[in-house]
Amino acid sequence: MVKRKEYQVSLISLGFINENLHYGPFSRDWWETRCTNNTTNSPGLYPIRINMKTLVILQNTHFFITVIQGHTCFLQQPGYICEAEDLKSAVFNNPSGAVTTLYQQLFKSGTKFSGPLIMGHDKMEIGEQLLKDVNFRPFCCFIGKFWLFVYGVGISSNEQLYYAGPGFKSSFYYSIGVKKERTLFVQEINKKNATVKMYQDFELKYTYIGNDPNDVWRKVGILQGHRGVDIFGISHPQIQTFIQTLLIPKCLPEEWHIVNKMQALWNYHLRKYTLASIQWNEFFNEWYSETRTVIEITTSLKKLYPPNYTFKEREIRAWRAMLSHAGCTNITPYKKDTSPVSYLFY
Repeated sequence: MVKRKEYQVSLISLGFINENLHYGPFSRDWWETRCTNNTTNSPGLYPIRINMKTLVILQNTHFFITVIQGHTCFLQQPGYICEAEDLKSAVFNNPSGAVTTLYQQLFKSGTKFSGPLIMGHDKMEIGEQLLKDVNFRPFCCFIGKFWLFVYGVGISSNEQLYYAGPGFKSSFYYSIGVKKERTLFVQEINKKNATVKMYQDFELKYTYIGNDPNDVWRKVGILQGHRGVDIFGISHPQIQTFIQTLLIPKCLPEEWHIVNKMQALWNYHLRKYTLASIQWNEFFNEWYSETRTVIEITTSLKKLYPPNYTFKEREIRAWRAMLSHAGCTNITPYKKDTSPVSYLFY
């Protein structure tokens, strides 16, 4: 097995996220995979941030690589510029070309470099910094004949839409027509309809509007062997897992006074597993009104129940789930099999 070469790479400037680019029609070009071995955030992608700058040291020479918006005439795609000593490369559509060209010019060498490694894709610390201020991480899944890029997920109570809702956005490439022209299909669910837009060479060619994903794809007239909900991706298991997670009610401690939010938490997490008569809402109100923000959960919960009441394990798990989704954090410094005592913080 060939050992992968290690480079000294540092993140000099984080850069920024542009809403129109990173979450727009061509956003798939602004996100990438990284071999950071960080399974915590998997399977989300990492952003290519505008004005991001990295430093890599080659032959004791500092090479600075900067991401800009656009290369040549394609403003929708990222471009890369490399600088070393007094030299500056042209704008390339990948970091490998920018670094390799400048390196060969400086050292009169035919050496070529891997763009991902030169940009520190194997550096977990760089990957984690790139996720700063990222509210939604796009991800990809395979839908029959193509890879679907999902860059927005909204939810609703509509079972026919598999509980997807306004804000759901996905795209994919597919070749159409006699000439097999490569076309970018951009799909979106809005408050009143669903849309499909078709781009060729970064130009919008067609726009279709329908009542829902199935309706709009009937109008598109392509891929007729598939349902619109499948082409949008909302029925895919991976996306359904994401949607079902979003459907779980949650709130912040400063929202504990909002009756509808707290009632939804109670109904979802706890109602089926404990006494219906307990004043669970008073538990939250009293805790929030106190000066202390840390409690021991078992002792605090016993005050709500009749004397000598015995908690079931499933009941305690339900309470923990509700508290977790209400913005509380377990700060117990040891595992539950060491001691039954546990502390929560909000």
